[in-house]
Amino acid sequence: MENVGFTRKIDNLGRIVIPREYRKILNIKDYDLINITLNNNKLVLKKQNNSIDYEEILYNVLKSKKDYNYLVTKEDVRKLELLIDDFIQDMKNKSN
Repeated sequence: MENVGFTRKIDNLGRIVIPREYRKILNIKDYDLINITLNNNKLVLKKQNNSIDYEEILYNVLKSKKDYNYLVTKEDVRKLELLIDDFIQDMKNKSN
């Protein structure tokens, strides 16, 4: 992809428009989630993967278990999801 530059004004609410050409290349649709990070004093915009909702899946799986000797809450599932996310990030960092 060529380095093509665009200049955009920031509106009074702090918004900018991502050029149509970039949205098309990156397959960004209306209402997609965009991660915004700061890296070495540069804003980095990255389309968030529309990944599986692990929280809902884990909650439903654990809820469906026949052993009712324990109670699983959505908060428990959120904690587990954070642990999984941390593990995935650690694995990504180790592979780089």
